[in-house]
Amino acid sequence: MQPEKPFLRVLEFRAFDAGVVFAVEGEIDIATVDQLTRALHGVWHRAEAVTIDLRRVSFIDCLGLRALMELSSEGAERGCRVEFIQGPRPVQRVFELTGALQQLSFVDAASPPVAVTTA
Repeated sequence: MQPEKPFLRVLEFRAFDAGVVFAVEGEIDIATVDQLTRALHGVWHRAEAVTIDLRRVSFIDCLGLRALMELSSEGAERGCRVEFIQGPRPVQRVFELTGALQQLSFVDAASPPVAVTTA
């Protein structure tokens, strides 16, 4: 019997105000971080603002946290606002314990997006 493969899904929603919302579902870890990075690659060329919705993330490791922090830093360098919607308590705890909670911008849940495309 083979072990279950980690699951990650990233959905991209176009918002009204030249922004993009990425709804992330599953685990962000060593097995899936490349998939997340590919899905978010080059978003600066398509949007002035990016929101990463973490409400359906069940697990995040240090590599996943690092990828999200790099996304935020790169966005700032390129003039793109990057914000996050908090995940479940165990996921949010990783941000708290590492000090990333103070370094990243968190917002309340965004209003429903208009159109959906899978990234």
